[in-house]
Amino acid sequence: MEKLTLSFRVRRQNSFIDGIYLTNGIFNYMPHLHTFIFDIASENTMINVYPKPSSDNIRRTFIERGHHADCYIDYYTDEMSRCHVYSLPFTMERIHYITSRFSGGMLQCIQNQIILLKYFFAY
Repeated sequence: MEKLTLSFRVRRQNSFIDGIYLTNGIFNYMPHLHTFIFDIASENTMINVYPKPSSDNIRRTFIERGHHADCYIDYYTDEMSRCHVYSLPFTMERIHYITSRFSGGMLQCIQNQIILLKYFFAY
């Protein structure tokens, strides 16, 4: 397979889905994969390491493996967090719901979008 498009949510994990996770679980088994388009949300994730991963940490795991990606992380409580990572430019017609931490940009194809306001936007 040369092209793969994935859009999924993962819940109740002990870590976020990042470039390392995908390399070990998918890319190592698909040597002919040249195009990878993705929209992945890790939800209700309990991160028990300190310091907690930042968006830059997660983003770097994709960039170091040759994938253009962006992401943002919401830490709701010490036990609950959400990481949304997606390929750039974003070419899917739908995106998993976004929160106030979403930085925007490069989403020209989006037709449907839901914004989750779990916590109010900061003033």
